[in-house]
Amino acid sequence: MKILTTLVCILALLCTSAAVFAQDDEARHSYFTDRLQISAGVFLPNFNTDVKLDGDNLAGTTVDFEKLLGLDDQIVTPFINLMWRINDKHRLDFMYYNLDRDGTLALNNNINFGDETFSVGTEMESSLDMSIYRLGYDYSFVNDGRLEFGVGISTDIIPADFSVKAQGGTSESESAVLFVPTFGVHAAIGVTDKLVVRGKIQGLVYDVDNQDGDVINGILGFEYDAFKHFSLGLAYAYYDFDVDLDTSGFKGSIAFVYRGPLVYGKIHF
Repeated sequence: MKILTTLVCILALLCTSAAVFAQDDEARHSYFTDRLQISAGVFLPNFNTDVKLDGDNLAGTTVDFEKLLGLDDQIVTPFINLMWRINDKHRLDFMYYNLDRDGTLALNNNINFGDETFSVGTEMESSLDMSIYRLGYDYSFVNDGRLEFGVGISTDIIPADFSVKAQGGTSESESAVLFVPTFGVHAAIGVTDKLVVRGKIQGLVYDVDNQDGDVINGILGFEYDAFKHFSLGLAYAYYDFDVDLDTSGFKGSIAFVYRGPLVYGKIHF
């Protein structure tokens, strides 16, 4: 949470600095004007994942997938982001990245997962296949080619497949599709005609169909125009959600946190 607090403070600084930068007629950047912007690169997140899966006749144990099951706690994964500026005030965003992980570890205590009980000392193979598709709309109160500030909404669609298996023995697997809505603010400042600083904070407490939970996420980044239609970017992202589910495929809870840097290139027109 300290990381997110830092992101919030920096974003607030961006917003409160608006009046100063708004007077700088020379500070302009393609980020504020180019209609189509396509970013692609690598994301290097660290994870903390707790999952509780209830069975038909058995209450599930809250399982730390990284510490208890040996799931990878850090990966390198590609991502893609598309932003379409309909005009200076309105823009649409789409982002995709894959967070599949697996691991092998002997249990250090008993766990209930679904309808199965796995005993201490059992060598376990586990996997968590998860992708995030983000669809968003942003409205900018201000966008003068040097400064942007506004609000937005988005929905993350997260298909997730969970699997645990005792080597040579029983297994349990379930699937869920999470719909995670958020609302928040965004801001950007063109420091020079080559460099922009941008940020976004979003969150919500929600109840959608058979899912209820809370989510907060943020990103802070820098983009540098290396060439006329190509930029280099460096950002840091934080994502934290905690959701309870009661569906035909999954009954339980998922608490999921990731954080880490993104390095990318962007073409824009």
